[in-house]
Amino acid sequence: MASVLDAADLDAVGRDLVVRSAQESGLYASSPVSGSLAARDDCLLALQVGGEPLAADHGAPLRLIAPNRPGVQQTKWVTRVEVA
Repeated sequence: MASVLDAADLDAVGRDLVVRSAQESGLYASSPVSGSLAARDDCLLALQVGGEPLAADHGAPLRLIAPNRPGVQQTKWVTRVEVA
């Protein structure tokens, strides 16, 4: 996530982010991420798992993987990241 924010020339520290899913409603449609978490090297927007592309049921094409969070907050089918 940090490299994506850097590429967009965004400093997320101290800001709130929301990762949005293609799932438009329900509990798993979005996940809040603090700016300090988003800046960590182990907060990922993952395309692969174990060197293989993500399968659709695991969140392909893009999934949030962030440390110290329950699995339900690891948003699948990511469509955008909003920075407030």
